[in-house]
Order: sequence, then structure tokens, then C-alpha cells
Amino acid sequence: MHKLKRIFQLGEQVLLVEFDMSISTEDLNVLLHYKIQLEDKYKNKNVEITNTYTCLSIRFKNANEFNLNTEKQLIKSFIECISLNENNSKFSPSVYHIPVCYKEEFAPDLAFLAGQLQLEQEEIIRLHSQATYTVYFIGFLPGFPYLGGLNEKLHFPRKNTPRLKIPKGSVGIGGQQTGIYPSSSPGGWQLIGNCPLEIFDVRRKTPSLFQAGDQIQFKVVDKKEHKEIQTQVEAGIYHIKSTTHD
Repeated sequence: MHKLKRIFQLGEQVLLVEFDMSISTEDLNVLLHYKIQLEDKYKNKNVEITNTYTCLSIRFKNANEFNLNTEKQLIKSFIECISLNENNSKFSPSVYHIPVCYKEEFAPDLAFLAGQLQLEQEEIIRLHSQATYTVYFIGFLPGFPYLGGLNEKLHFPRKNTPRLKIPKGSVGIGGQQTGIYPSSSPGGWQLIGNCPLEIFDVRRKTPSLFQAGDQIQFKVVDKKEHKEIQTQVEAGIYHIKSTTHD
């Protein structure tokens, strides 16, 4: 049983529910199960629930309609009654096959990483593109996926001095994680490639391409393919390859 550590208030609208969990796919599945059950509980209310590695953030958009001290006790009792043996989860994670170009113009830190990790650049690309990654949560920027599953040989710290501007679509390594910048932004991750897709698009019904629990596999493409995909994306005719787990 996963211990509920505490529930505390952040500001006037948010309750943070913290669990005694590890950063693992098993615990992520449990956390998402709790999230789905709470979303059902509040489905007719103006409430937004998001997750981190070990917490759920519950935002009451019309906070004046709720007594958050009362809600804390109700949520605590509700969570303690949730069965983890139920197999009726409404979440169906997708596996996305995401194109990435690892060529030099998109990978300003690839040569540096190769030297620091004592690996050939081709080996870094191979290790990075052969793994299956799990989306733990979306954060930092709208649509930015924090991906677990990076090969230990590729673990490397973020830069001490972040760049002022990282190009949209950049694929980077930060510590034990990898991720994709959905928009141009300052950032300190080590950049090794670029994805030509729209990771976050407010015109979509669900703006973020990825959701917590989804999986990602990177496909190596050359500069020509990268440009072709980018053109198709801009024209609205590119179809992202994905499969869904039942």
C-alpha cells in the first residue's frame, strides 16, 4: 500500500496531495489511478488535477465554492478507500514514434557529451533512440514531457549556465531524464537533436501531444526527412505514428 504522506494547501486554489512513492513506472501507474479516481469525483466541478513524480495537484478554479480544509479531509478519506486492485482504469496510454534529427546543426552538445561520457557520437544516438521512454508528467513549459527511461550511460547534468534561447523542438538530456522543448525557451539541458513535430498546439482539443503515462520511441531521421516532416506539419498533413495500449 502506498502511504499518503500529507495534503497541504498552496495558495488560495490548490491542494497538493503527496505520496510516499519512488520514481518508477509502477508507482506512476498507481499515481495515475488515484488521479483518474479523483477526476471522477470532481467531474462536474471546475477542478483541474495534474501530477508530478509523487504528487497530485488539485486546483479548485472557483475556490470560493469550496472549503479547502473540508476538502482536505474528504480527499484523504476518499484516497484511503480507493482499491488498487481495480482494473477499470479509463486511461489508455499511447506509444508515440517520434522523429528526431541528431545532425550537428541540431545537436550543439553532442560532441561535448561524447567527450565527457567517453562514447562515440553514433553510440549516443543509438542508445538514445533505441530506448522506450515513459512520460512521467508535463511541466516547466506547456507541453514539455519529462521522460524516464534514459540509459544510465547517457546520464549527465544540466549546464551550469543555461542558454538564453533554445530552439523549438530541441531534444535534450538533463540528469537522468530526456525531454523535448515544445517551444523556444531559455534552458540548461544538453542538446543532442531536434524533433520537427508540434509538441504543444493550442489549436488542438488537447494541446499537449503527450500525457502522463504515455510512452515515446525516437526514430532517427536525416536532415532531408526532418525538413519534409516539418513542411508536412506546417501544412497540417503529417500524421503522427502511434499505437494505444488497451
